[in-house]
Amino acid sequence: MALDFEAPLDIAQAVRAAFDELDLRQLAVLARLSPARRLEIMFDLCEFARQLVIASERQRDPLISDQDLARRVRARIELAHAP
Repeated sequence: MALDFEAPLDIAQAVRAAFDELDLRQLAVLARLSPARRLEIMFDLCEFARQLVIASERQRDPLISDQDLARRVRARIELAHAP
């Protein structure tokens, strides 16, 4: 995928590497969706990821309280968004 601007080589390589992992057919399908639909899909994916974290924590500790579960889920999500 060619870039339309001159970027430092390391940034350009990083962008190309990220796009190499994407299926170009998926990008074409997403491009045809409305912004509202793309946002809805993004929220669905976020909820799916949250449910995966919950399932992971429950599998780790089946007797975990709801309060401790919420704390662990928050901590894992915050960790994922840490710089």
